[in-house]
Amino acid sequence: MKKNSLRLRLIKTLLLQMLAAVVLSGGLALAFIYHEVDEVYDATLVQFSRSLASMPIGDANPESYAGLDRSKDAELAHRYERKISYRILKDGQVITASAEGPAMEGIYLPPGFSKLHHDKKGRHEWRVYTLLDEKSGLAIEVAEKYDIRRELTFQLLSSLVLPGILFIISSIVAIWWATGSSLKVLARVSGEVGARAAEDLSSIDDRDIPIEIKPLTHALNDLFARIETSFLREREFTDNAAHELRTPLAAIKAQVQALQRSENLSAAGQEGFANLLAAVDRAAAMTDALLSFARLQGERSDAAPVLMADIVRQEIQALAGFAAARQVRITPALEEVPPIQGVPHALGLMVRNVLHNAVKFSPQGGEVVVTLSLQAGAPVLSIADAGAGIADKHLPHVFERFYRADKSQIGSGLGLSIVKWVADTHRARVALAPAQQGGLDFKIFFSKA
Repeated sequence: MKKNSLRLRLIKTLLLQMLAAVVLSGGLALAFIYHEVDEVYDATLVQFSRSLASMPIGDANPESYAGLDRSKDAELAHRYERKISYRILKDGQVITASAEGPAMEGIYLPPGFSKLHHDKKGRHEWRVYTLLDEKSGLAIEVAEKYDIRRELTFQLLSSLVLPGILFIISSIVAIWWATGSSLKVLARVSGEVGARAAEDLSSIDDRDIPIEIKPLTHALNDLFARIETSFLREREFTDNAAHELRTPLAAIKAQVQALQRSENLSAAGQEGFANLLAAVDRAAAMTDALLSFARLQGERSDAAPVLMADIVRQEIQALAGFAAARQVRITPALEEVPPIQGVPHALGLMVRNVLHNAVKFSPQGGEVVVTLSLQAGAPVLSIADAGAGIADKHLPHVFERFYRADKSQIGSGLGLSIVKWVADTHRARVALAPAQQGGLDFKIFFSKA
């Protein structure tokens, strides 16, 4: 996909406009210069011819004409000298003429300006002015090669175009620098938004932002406000719903347990009440998870340095009874890693959910290995079990809310969603991989301090 750059678009637009302006001004300048050069040089030809006419050459003998010999003063001659010539005739015969000039034998020009061409392509090469004095019978012809005019026209035009090109180049550099400097504000705003935690929906400070960018920041602030309001309503609904469900679920569970103790209950009834009790437990677990998730998202605790080794030890201790009941051994291998910036309660909930799943899905007599180490300067928490693992088809969905890969187990489907949410808010990355003992290795990669 072609990149859409605001800076390149601006430079391209201005460059095309400046090129158009240079071409237009160059064309107008060329027409003006061409006209003025012709006027000046034509006036020079007229003045030259009148100067020759004022000389006492009327009594010269045409028979004695032998031309002018300039071989002796060649070093003093100007490079334009061969491009200017004259010829003086009396009664149709040449009295004197310059050695250089167009071949004009047998050519007699009318008074005024004329053009002579002598190349095979028929181009006009000489500009000739003829001054006719009828009283003395003199005809004075002054010729000038067009190369002089073309060279002067080109030099004058170059003196205008070259500064224009230099102006365009310097303008491009200046525009590139100016746009880059101006767009730093956008980079700062995007960097500020990108550096925020997922739950940070506070307004962007736009006091030092140019007025052209303020509509964008105002729109972002309005969006943040709407999102925060939506999240608040969702959290309030989830919290209220979880609270309202707890009481009836507890009552239903108590009634089911009371009915289970009935002596006249058949085996089929016992099985039915056991299934009902399992369903109630599943609903209660989901309610508790929803309540924990709602409270976690509603918290606005400030991050502080947290020792992950202490958090992991506390959660291992809290789940020791659950692991013993399932005959699963938890083996910690914890290094003292640098503290991370985080919320202790949220990090503890994250570790608890992963560790609880590892114990729950491990077979009797299995082992859960909890490792905390430092890799590439950043803490990494690994919780590996010896269970059945997760099939590849379930991996893309395990962090979705209410998704359960093994529906035979009691659970809410929110545990890994909570883990992913806490990891994201702490700028940590979650990865799932097969464990060495055949189960699942759940890794959490924290950012460097």
